[in-house]
Amino acid sequence: MNSENESKTSKDENLKKDFKIGQYVYVAIYVFLVICLIVLAT
Repeated sequence: MNSENESKTSKDENLKKDFKIGQYVYVAIYVFLVICLIVLAT
């Protein structure tokens, strides 16, 4: 039971890490698209 809990928490930590990385990727893409829009609009 204890080992199951440990593996679950480590899985949660990995998910949080992946989520954070994904967030940065989405922000970077969003900023890139906004910059492209501004460049094309001017």
